[in-house]
Amino acid sequence: MFFRKNILYTILVSLLISVFACKSDKNNNKIENHKDSISILNIQIRKDPFNASLFSKRAALYWKQQKRDSAINDATIAVRLDSMNEKWTLQLAEYLIRTAKSDKAIDVLQKFLTRKPESVQVLTRIGKYYTILKNYTKAKEYIDKALTIDPQYAYAHFAKAMVLYETNQFEEAKKAFLDVIQYNPDESEAYMMIGLIYQKNNDTLALQYYRTAAQLKGNDPQPYYNMAYLYQEKGDYAKAFDIYNYILRKIDKYYTNAYFNQAFIYMKYLNNYDKAIKYYDSVLLIHPERVDALCNKAFCFEKLGDKITARSLYFKAKSIEPNYELAIEGLNRLENK
Repeated sequence: MFFRKNILYTILVSLLISVFACKSDKNNNKIENHKDSISILNIQIRKDPFNASLFSKRAALYWKQQKRDSAINDATIAVRLDSMNEKWTLQLAEYLIRTAKSDKAIDVLQKFLTRKPESVQVLTRIGKYYTILKNYTKAKEYIDKALTIDPQYAYAHFAKAMVLYETNQFEEAKKAFLDVIQYNPDESEAYMMIGLIYQKNNDTLALQYYRTAAQLKGNDPQPYYNMAYLYQEKGDYAKAFDIYNYILRKIDKYYTNAYFNQAFIYMKYLNNYDKAIKYYDSVLLIHPERVDALCNKAFCFEKLGDKITARSLYFKAKSIEPNYELAIEGLNRLENK
């Protein structure tokens, strides 16, 4: 009847979270700094137009400004100027994959392999991209090649582990992630994934791995989020609230998933709809078009008997995503009351 947000850790997905208007000055300063840096690079490039490194640096700044076409163009020039450089090739491929140009990304990497066939970095990156595309046979083919060349290459072991994880071979994946830690003890993502596997089995040993990941990752909210979610799943809401609030108080006060899950606990488990609405409001202040929060807030008003507000919120969610199932269900439910 209502949406349950299950946002557990995955290295294949990036969450882009909007921020409060009051934080915009800080972001504007960063943008201005990038503009200044680009202006400096423009001058340097005019003086040295065959320097691949300069184009690569400008591409990275364009990417941070979300000028994706400009970033891809500069990264492409860098590759043309120095086709044997893995760094430029990997940069271009990453920009392409992130703009849904997966075929082009893989093609760029495969062309590099014709010049340097034993590049374990490039072989592994192709394997990673095929994993994202869910072509696990191809992914395994390239990752195995990388491991044949360098059996101790931790990133290839990680890529292998992700294939196993994505194909639901969780025990084998856990062993593979442990291999990653053996070759690179500071690889926080491996600890995160092992924790996630234990969490899938409702095993609190997951907490140990999340804590280690938290130590390695510094001010990253994700390990703490996973700990809180584990307590939430076990019904220990007090501990879950403590950790969600720690994230908001000490790490990132704009971390919407911490607000969302507290709202969800109040809504589903504690039947405190007024409290839930306040937390959904915090989510929507940061991310006004987040349809799951809109629908859950509407559901709370529905339970409180305020059909007018509930209908308005469902309509708003539907205007953002016309086929959003929960908004349609909510409106249909109200029509039948």
